[in-house]
Amino acid sequence: MQVTPTIASFLHRQDAMRGHSRLPPFWMLASAQLLIAVILASSWFYVNAKAVLAGPPNPDQYVNTWDFQMTVFLFYWLPALLLFMGILLGIERLALAPRYARQKAAAKQDAN
Repeated sequence: MQVTPTIASFLHRQDAMRGHSRLPPFWMLASAQLLIAVILASSWFYVNAKAVLAGPPNPDQYVNTWDFQMTVFLFYWLPALLLFMGILLGIERLALAPRYARQKAAAKQDAN
């Protein structure tokens, strides 16, 4: 039985792609991951700040305001989160570099 070129090329593509799904660009993955981390950290901080403000008053009156709580988040927690995520994304970039290189080489080979 002779296989037509279209079916043969389809089968070849399926064999080449088996186990190697195409990844979106790294900046898209990093942006999504960063956005999810900031949303989760903000939600966590909001719940904890609300609990602090609802509890017994602190002798330092400035602590019992949303302005102070937001300042603590913006100048203490958010930079720490961004630093941690930057380190994590750098490690992920290095770990995914070989896969992106293979994906780019396969795309170049398919184009030829």
